[in-house]
Amino acid sequence: MNKIFITLFILIGLLGYGQTLRYANVAGAGSNNGTSTTNAWTLTQAAANAVAGDIVYVQAGSYGALNLVFANSGTSGNLIKFIGCNSSWTPITTANNPTYSGEQVFSGSNIPFLNGGLTAGNRAANGKGISVSGDYIHIENFAVRGYETGIQQEATATYTTFKNVNSDYHGDMRADNNTSGFTYYLGRGFNLAGNYATMLNCFDRDADAQGVTIGGGGFHTITNFYSYTNQESANTTDYQFLFESNDNVATNINMEREAGTIHLGHGIVFKPNGRDATRNIVDGFYLINLRVEIQFVRAFGNVVRNGSIINTTGTSGATSDADYAATCITFANGSHDNLVENVYMYQPTFGINSSDWADGASSAATDDGANQGSNNTVNNIVVYQPRAGHIAFQGVTNEHGTENSAAQNLRIYNCTFIGGSRIFYYAAFSGAVTGGIRNTIFKDVGAFSGGSAGSGTINSAFVFDYVNNSGGLATSSYSPYTDTNLSSTVVTFTDLPSTALDTTYDFKTTVDLSGQSYIGDLASQGIDLNDENRTTTFSMGAVEFDPTGLPPLPTGTVLNSNAAKKRNFYRLMYDNN
Repeated sequence: MNKIFITLFILIGLLGYGQTLRYANVAGAGSNNGTSTTNAWTLTQAAANAVAGDIVYVQAGSYGALNLVFANSGTSGNLIKFIGCNSSWTPITTANNPTYSGEQVFSGSNIPFLNGGLTAGNRAANGKGISVSGDYIHIENFAVRGYETGIQQEATATYTTFKNVNSDYHGDMRADNNTSGFTYYLGRGFNLAGNYATMLNCFDRDADAQGVTIGGGGFHTITNFYSYTNQESANTTDYQFLFESNDNVATNINMEREAGTIHLGHGIVFKPNGRDATRNIVDGFYLINLRVEIQFVRAFGNVVRNGSIINTTGTSGATSDADYAATCITFANGSHDNLVENVYMYQPTFGINSSDWADGASSAATDDGANQGSNNTVNNIVVYQPRAGHIAFQGVTNEHGTENSAAQNLRIYNCTFIGGSRIFYYAAFSGAVTGGIRNTIFKDVGAFSGGSAGSGTINSAFVFDYVNNSGGLATSSYSPYTDTNLSSTVVTFTDLPSTALDTTYDFKTTVDLSGQSYIGDLASQGIDLNDENRTTTFSMGAVEFDPTGLPPLPTGTVLNSNAAKKRNFYRLMYDNN
């Protein structure tokens, strides 16, 4: 009796109270009950029959073009879990990234693999690979390829978890779609349309419209996400990581866009479609040939911090080439009260791009604002050798018309801009830009401005406050703009010892950004990446950066990059006191 009790106690400890272990595999039969590996369910049967407390082990294998629907619900204490296993029924384990790289993950030899198949390059008829409509569902260690949508959390679902779920090649990839990239526009890798989803250690490659759509009611959490797009001769991912809802948190977002693809590098994007996108936080990111982009009037109060934007393509001086125009921090079409901080940018198109264009989105009639943006702030960034200019103000004419208004109260604080042909690049905008640049260094910059502004200008009240030119422009270049303490001191950068680095890289603000006057406090306190106050009230520039020790350009795809190399970009910052 004691042995029986002890055995039961151990099983309860392993599985949890009320949890039952089930099994599913390719060889499963509808007449089986899933209670053992030799009596395994089919995967479709497992999705339809698992109930709260069930943990279903799913053996590695090629499951074909299934459309799995997870409609049953677990509870907060008893989830329904589907755990992918290897061929020996051992659960696959992940650390801080997907288990496999490249084609290894899209093989039934390694992982449960759903393959919607290829129909002349168009997967529109293949539906959804995984659809979750129930609550408290946990799906772990799966690969999904060749559907219209790979993985969908439906609007009715809450508390869905996707862990080490890998998505590839969804939507319409026909080569005849490469003229404009919008003839067929439907594929999605992950679509979060419900509430409280968690994505952990997931990967997406080449969905023709959107890699990850963060929508629904929001409150989603995405950690350790990897994305890659490389379809040069066919339609490929437009928006790789798109926020369309509120109160979401994304950390360690790593994405790469290969040269030659059609779409223009929409990397981390805030673009609500008829709703608000606010109070979202991105903390830790690494983008290759992609940009951070915040647009529309209902995109406000968002924070993007602690990352790198690297350009490995393009022609120096060009501004229209698709490869080249991908890399920058963009505020556009009325977005307001957003903050981007603690970013290193290597040879981007522009450091900061403030633009106004006529957008073709369905909600553009009401959401497309009447200016480039207002009350947006950039703090503590380093821009190294931009291809066209450090700061751009642009109006745009496209197939939807012409919009060309100016930015309002753009605030650029505590930054360092190095090299490049000009500070400002102008392109066909109208009106007067307002705002200011404070506590900032321009080192070895060729000219004050360039391009063609149309009738646009920087307002004479635009503030240059504690700005230093080193090895470049004379202070007279800033006339007639408002200035205080312009200088031309030769700058010497000193690398901080590694022991001084605070690995949290946290700005540690609890202030709700929307409608708040937080920038005045920021400028006076001079908080830097180390969460330390500067030695003087106005010691200029991004606080931690050593331009003599630039890291090597990354090689291979993001998935094959060493994590330490990615984080190396955060360590090349400096104290300039």
